[in-house]
Amino acid sequence: MRKEVSSFFKVKNKRKKIILAIILIIAFIVINGLCIYFRKSAGHYLSVIEKIIPYPAFFVGKEYITLDEYNSKIDLNKKLYELSYKMDFGNSEEGKKNLQDLRKKTKEEIIETIIMENVLSSSGKYISKKDIKDEFDKGIKDIGSDKEIKNILKYSANLKESDVQWKIQYNLLKDSIRDNVLYSLKLKIIAVKTLDINNSQDWEVSKLKAEKIIEESNSNANFFNNYFVLDNDKNDIIVQNFGREYYTIEDLPKEFRNAFLSLMPGQISAPLKTDLGYYILKDEGQKGSFRGSFSDFIQDQKNKTKVVSFIY
Repeated sequence: MRKEVSSFFKVKNKRKKIILAIILIIAFIVINGLCIYFRKSAGHYLSVIEKIIPYPAFFVGKEYITLDEYNSKIDLNKKLYELSYKMDFGNSEEGKKNLQDLRKKTKEEIIETIIMENVLSSSGKYISKKDIKDEFDKGIKDIGSDKEIKNILKYSANLKESDVQWKIQYNLLKDSIRDNVLYSLKLKIIAVKTLDINNSQDWEVSKLKAEKIIEESNSNANFFNNYFVLDNDKNDIIVQNFGREYYTIEDLPKEFRNAFLSLMPGQISAPLKTDLGYYILKDEGQKGSFRGSFSDFIQDQKNKTKVVSFIY
């Protein structure tokens, strides 16, 4: 009987110790968390605690960003801005404002990175570690050896190659969104210059000429391409700049943008008036689905993405 009673109290004491230990651990996590969240700046002790306990900074959809990850990205951005722009992040009023702005900018960069990754992965496209490494190697090719670059990063700004690669990843994601998601056209552009922009008659002549080109092109499928090759104004800066295969709305002068978005495959635009004369666009092919700029796309995705923030 005594053994049974003794055993009972041992089990009970063991349970109490376990419950007490759980309570102490929870209290430790909560108290340190309150200090981290409400002090707004962490000393060495709290910085160590952040690395041990994955306190949330914010959720982006189902993605979980820890305070340690968030603050690491802030530290990286501080180093880059101090190195590139000599920006002050000290205790002056300007420094405090710069740091506050940097925290917001860093948060937005992380959110945008997650959004872009999710959108691209849904269509089976990814930015791999090899893509990032290749871009890094391409960037340093004309500067020096890989070892020299690592030394420059290390001793001038206390940066590692992996730090720089985070910024490279963001830019590669942006390029991939541009190439695969944003609405884009393969364009041919004909320039019909006005000889004297101060002469209303010359404006009328150039307009009639542009309308004649469109009329001829609509009745003869080869006319536009022949005119584009033989008679187009090759000295025009807009015509010269169009050397790539596809163009997004961000590539075009604002006068062209509505026409760009309204064109269908094979369609020719109405004459577009600019400060120098008239232009005609022809859609030679299209891809992508989002009809807007990169900033429009990001804002649209942010509006659709639930962000729960735990940081100030």
